[in-house]
Amino acid sequence: MVLKSRPDLRLTRLAGVMEGRYTFLSLLGEGGSGRVYEVRNLSLDRREAMKVLSETLLDDSASERFTREARIAASLDHPGIVKIHAFGRNDGIHWYSMALVDGPTLGDLVDKGRLLDGPTLAQVALPLLEALAFSHAQGVIHRDIKPANILFDLQGRPYLADFGIAKSEANAMKTQTGILMGTPAYVSPEQALGEVVDARTDQYSLGITLYKALTGRLPFHSDNLLQTLVLRLNETPEPLMARRPDLGPEVSGVLMKALARDRNERWASVEEMREALAAALAGAARSPGSARLLEGFGPPPRTPLPDMETTAAGPVADRGSFAPTAEWSRPPQWRRTPWIVAAGLVVVSGGGFAWSRLRQSSARPALPAGPPPIQAAAPIPPKPGDAGGPARKAIEPPGAVPGPVPERRAVVYPQLIEEASSPGPAAAGCSGLRVNLSLVVGEDGSVRQCKVLSSIPAECAEAAKAVALRYRFKPALDAQGKPLQTTVAAAVDFPEMR
Repeated sequence: MVLKSRPDLRLTRLAGVMEGRYTFLSLLGEGGSGRVYEVRNLSLDRREAMKVLSETLLDDSASERFTREARIAASLDHPGIVKIHAFGRNDGIHWYSMALVDGPTLGDLVDKGRLLDGPTLAQVALPLLEALAFSHAQGVIHRDIKPANILFDLQGRPYLADFGIAKSEANAMKTQTGILMGTPAYVSPEQALGEVVDARTDQYSLGITLYKALTGRLPFHSDNLLQTLVLRLNETPEPLMARRPDLGPEVSGVLMKALARDRNERWASVEEMREALAAALAGAARSPGSARLLEGFGPPPRTPLPDMETTAAGPVADRGSFAPTAEWSRPPQWRRTPWIVAAGLVVVSGGGFAWSRLRQSSARPALPAGPPPIQAAAPIPPKPGDAGGPARKAIEPPGAVPGPVPERRAVVYPQLIEEASSPGPAAAGCSGLRVNLSLVVGEDGSVRQCKVLSSIPAECAEAAKAVALRYRFKPALDAQGKPLQTTVAAAVDFPEMR
């Protein structure tokens, strides 16, 4: 069943001022950063995709980031990268148009059990590595490679999409915001920790993406997403050969090298990785592959748009180039939960995620009072209502449109304001250890619960818990400025004892 989209007054306004340029045809997808529509470019008689920025992301920093990221992505003109056509701002609404790639995503295929083999791996991975090599040569790092951001046309050609959180090596503002958006299941260890990243972070993310496309699962698996990230920071991934021995040790070796926890142990570049993978696949690259991978898959479903008046005239939008942002999805079953990985703090609350490294010291001076508060660009909007859910009990006034009950989400993350004392002599046997913890920070800023996530000696775990339970935070705040309980992932490092 195709769901009917909710009325969108902003779309009605935008369609009015764009009358004569674009006709809005259907809703393709929506996420935390906005909606994606199928449109027809009237001057070129061509179907395109148009992203409209969410009304919840209209502050100056979000608009500036939207424009800056767009210009970065617009510089990438490559047959393996989704083409950006135009962008603008009309009636206070930011938008951009791009090529419409009318096929499934790699994530769609994996979800349906359609896994890659040797020939399809060659015809999917090698073009993607070429596209990434071009991007890196232009000084642009993608930072959010995952199955949902790899699109196919109906001929089976793969395209890399969503450069919305791309980082330009020439852009000095990229790391000063302290906010890094990505998907924890696919980000590299250094990106998850908020460290400065280079092109090797894309290599790692593509490696995990291909691993899942070959096996149907991630190399690190846990029922808890936070634990999955912790495993990535501390454990070695399960060898690909254990899951797909038919691919051979050469193919496995290429991908496992890309998944090295230490970036210095990965391939020097994606060009080098491509050459090694092409050699390992040998004749498979010349076999028919990706076209048959899509057998049975047609264009994704469209969601009809509500009737709207589009007769209003308005100014023509500024022309330029724009790029997709971090949440590209197809409705409704292909939505993903937005995650925020922020340098210095990990918060798990209503879809938010950030990382905090709390260090202890014995002989060394105490650390500063903690990282500055990290503010999200805007509150993450609630999920769309489920058409199959129970009926609303409240009586809606005539003409009212039922909507979801807003979920409280953190828009200002906790700030550490008071450290505890050092672990003391009882922790002498824990010299040099790191203890990964999950802390529940209450509305009053106190640590209410502490769970040890690492496999370490019991005395070290207890010492770390005793320290963490004495930490004090400024609590997280929701969109109304009210305190909100959150779960913080922290790593307590014991100093080397000499």
